[in-house]
Amino acid sequence: MMSNYNLNESILKEIPIKLKFIENIECILLVMILNMNAIRVMTKTLNSSIINYIIYALFVMCLLRNVLKYKCININIDFITLGTLFIIFSSLISILIRNQLDYISVWSKFIICILISIKAFTFNKYQINKVFEYVIYFNIFYSTYIIYNIQDINSLLRYNKELINYLVVTLPIGFSLTISLIYMLTENKRIKRVISFFSSLLFILVLLNFQARSNILFPIIIVLFILFKDSIKKSSNIIKLIIFISIILILFSLSKEQSYSQDLFTRMERLLIDIKSEPRIVLYTNYLNYILDKFRWIFGVGFNNSEIILANMGMIETYPHNLIIELFGELGVFALIICIIMSINIYIYCKKANRILCCKRNVYGLESRIYNYILCGFMFYLMTYMKSYSIYDAYHLFILIAFIVKIYTIILAEKSYYRIIKVKI
Repeated sequence: MMSNYNLNESILKEIPIKLKFIENIECILLVMILNMNAIRVMTKTLNSSIINYIIYALFVMCLLRNVLKYKCININIDFITLGTLFIIFSSLISILIRNQLDYISVWSKFIICILISIKAFTFNKYQINKVFEYVIYFNIFYSTYIIYNIQDINSLLRYNKELINYLVVTLPIGFSLTISLIYMLTENKRIKRVISFFSSLLFILVLLNFQARSNILFPIIIVLFILFKDSIKKSSNIIKLIIFISIILILFSLSKEQSYSQDLFTRMERLLIDIKSEPRIVLYTNYLNYILDKFRWIFGVGFNNSEIILANMGMIETYPHNLIIELFGELGVFALIICIIMSINIYIYCKKANRILCCKRNVYGLESRIYNYILCGFMFYLMTYMKSYSIYDAYHLFILIAFIVKIYTIILAEKSYYRIIKVKI
């Protein structure tokens, strides 16, 4: 009986699924949204352009299509959903109370981020898998474009510092490096492992050129963490990672003498030796000291008011460069509590999903790989948004959170389904 059950499970899991045309279009649109920075660089449209809005509009129209076709969208009513609603309405109330209607545009952009993540939640597991695969292919093209147009991009960085910086240029590549490394360790097909290996080397070479410290360190740290999770803990993976890290160290040593890399290594040494002098640490300390003074921490300084506060403090930054500190500073202690609860909820989802995958590793092969892609992508963007970017531009992070909730619901549903099959057999 058990052998029949395992056989049926195997047959069900190995049926090849071909995505419909509209599903592929949705995947491509989401990949373009995740790589919006790359599109801005390649089209040299440094500000938000008509291209951005067209892509956003098309993807939101796909969400509207789902609503009209299925009449509703099944969304988990959990702390993540409730916390998001709290942030939306508390920020709107903050705008109305302070009569800062000119901030409605920023609030609307935040709403678009939420709508994009809702549409991402409607993806099936095969679409999610394709999104990560397409991200790697897109960034192979993008990295090649950078290499062939390096002088033009350096000119953009030199003469448009207020609109673009190396983080904007390299963020898509850092994310792709993270996923590519996991592909190399978990993908079954040899050709995909080979592609991911060489694409990872390409991504690292580009990141070294732009002195992208975090986009090099974060993927390696994340993959080391994932490697020792029970779901993919294999001696062969450890050997692969040791070989790859050795190649990275060789690349580091070869590039250390190059003029473009000397500043990168200086900054990395300062990060390890004198972290208190890091500009971000100084920013966090000054901002938090202001918020904690005179009970500002209770209700915050108001939606999107960090720029005014920092300008009055004589700092050049326009926002705190940390999503939790930004929420706490602008919306108060209640937003901080909500953020902590949401984080705990996400952790519980990941913990339960990982436990199921570890128990039935042979059954949930595809789900296990997708879960690792999602978890790695989420960790990368979480670490990035904890040091750069604003919460109101965090569509990358919202998309990955939607994927975490989705893969968790998929795993739970399939667990129940296999239990029913087992009973019947």
